[in-house]
Amino acid sequence: MVARRFVINQSVISKLRENVGVVYFRPSRVELVIAFLWRDLINVYRLKNNGRLRPCLLSIPMNLRGKIDFPRYENSFGNFGIEVPVKFIPGETGMELQDILLMIKDVIQNTNVSFAKSSDDIYSLASKFHEEIQEWEENKQVDVKWMCAWHQVYVGSLLMKLILVGENLAC
Repeated sequence: MVARRFVINQSVISKLRENVGVVYFRPSRVELVIAFLWRDLINVYRLKNNGRLRPCLLSIPMNLRGKIDFPRYENSFGNFGIEVPVKFIPGETGMELQDILLMIKDVIQNTNVSFAKSSDDIYSLASKFHEEIQEWEENKQVDVKWMCAWHQVYVGSLLMKLILVGENLAC
């Protein structure tokens, strides 16, 4: 196995934070890097499509542990998460780093709230997300990106996978 490690040091993260400008929260390193990479991937797709922006879906895995109040899952083990669809729609979403970052943050926060409120009906809510992702995946006019982790992303391996895999990021 060949592996390469990329390290994004604090000075780079600080510059990214400066580029984002003022937002209502302090973005984490992971949020900044994901927003930066996704924005650049959207621009790569723009170049591949003769300068035309297309809708783009970013599917982010989200851990549900501690986000729902459902006794059945208190003592469970293993993964307990869902794929959350984040949708870039040309004309509705800006292309600035701040716009992409806020969109990702808002989707994650809204998903947290939705699952916290619907602990009885988590299956139908998870099913809704899955159906949305499937619908977007089947549309050939949409660019789809998969992300392998949200909370503990090794950015170097993610970057290498984005470069090497190209179309879909599979872990």
